[in-house]
Order: sequence, then C-alpha cells, then structure tokens
Amino acid sequence: DADIKEIKVQICIFAFDLLYLNGESLVEKPFRERRRLLHESIRCIPGELVFAESRTTSNIDEINMYLEQSVKDDCKDFMIKTLDDDATYEIAKRSYKWHKINFLN
Repeated sequence: DADIKEIKVQICIFAFDLLYLNGESLVEKPFRERRRLLHESIRCIPGELVFAESRTTSNIDEINMYLEQSVKDDCKDFMIKTLDDDATYEIAKRSYKWHKINFLN
C-alpha cells in the first residue's frame, strides 16, 4: 500500500514520429516530412520530452556501427525506416518500410 506521493519515477518520452497534427492525419505523408513536422511542432523539455536520436544514411556499414553502439549504450530499441519512397505510415501493419529491433533482456 504505497502512497502516491511517495512514488517518484522520472519518465522521459522519446518522440520519433508524428501521425496527427492540428486535426490532420499525417499517415499518408512520407516519414521525412512527418519527422520535419515533429521537430517544428514540439518543444523539447530536457529529461521529460526529447527527440529520439536519429541518423540518416543508406550506408550499411554506418547502420551496423550505429546498431553496435546502440547495443553498447543499452538502448531499448533500434529502428530502421525509409524516409521517402513508400514511407507512409501503415497502422498496425508490419512492412518492409521499417524494422524494429528490441534489446530487452
């Protein structure tokens, strides 16, 4: 029976995509545009709401280096997404457009 006032949990949200903005669905827009709108629309609050770290590359060696570093840094997830070609968001559907790797032990 813990008192709610005694519970102290620091939560930080890592924003990486934007699907809806000002009454408009963005799911048909390419990821590059959704990400631009995300950065234009949200003000980060350090330690509470920040943008997920990202890299833009098509070089497989760079992707592998970033993946290895993510594992070393104990990241929870690693995502690879297309930016422009077929980069719309498909709700509740897995596709070749993106891949997510979970690192939870």
